[in-house]
Amino acid sequence: MDAGKSDAVRAYVLDRIKVEDRGHSTPCWVWQLSLNTAGYGQGLAPGAARVEQAHRFSYRAFTGPIPDGLHLDHLCRVRDCCNPAHLEPVSPAENARRAAPFMLHSHCKRGHELAGTNVSVGKWGRRCRLCKNEWARANTTRYARSGLPVANPRPVCAKGHPLTPENTIVWKSGQRRCRICNVAWRAEHDDHRARFRSARLRAKEVAARETGGDGLRAGSDQDVIARRHGGGK
Repeated sequence: MDAGKSDAVRAYVLDRIKVEDRGHSTPCWVWQLSLNTAGYGQGLAPGAARVEQAHRFSYRAFTGPIPDGLHLDHLCRVRDCCNPAHLEPVSPAENARRAAPFMLHSHCKRGHELAGTNVSVGKWGRRCRLCKNEWARANTTRYARSGLPVANPRPVCAKGHPLTPENTIVWKSGQRRCRICNVAWRAEHDDHRARFRSARLRAKEVAARETGGDGLRAGSDQDVIARRHGGGK
């Protein structure tokens, strides 16, 4: 990064941070613009062709280039911090090792302790089993699969038909459907299939008339060649 561009990026960063004490030995430069889904600051630095993480172009502007194959580790553990003094280039393995203790929270966001049988481990990581069960009970479909009565079922369908026991269809998944709407949907579906079959039969009849029944369109090159060799009618 040349000197002129570095000066522009430095000014860009300093205008978009807020100096805060977040518990580290020196204050953090907290990014004030948008954050990505992982919580890192992001922006379009001067001269850049695309949006990039703010701590990366801040490090390059104030410290120097990032070594190939290395990640920038936040020593302050504040993801939206752009202070180059809080950033250290490390290998991906070392970055993951340092982050592991901070990723293992002792409690979920609702205050439940993440220990013992209250921890559910899946592809999205560790989850609170109590919160997961509460979410499942709030979901009508999953709650219905459990065999328990549905909490606060809807009295009418989307079109206003009353969902009485006689007018309710319960699928194997536990979902409740309006019988009147289901019958109307099936009738419309059957009518669509009948019209489709009728149109396809008409297309076949037209094709048969045009080809004379032998699969060759009248007047086509294949039809002329077949007639010359006695194959046509």
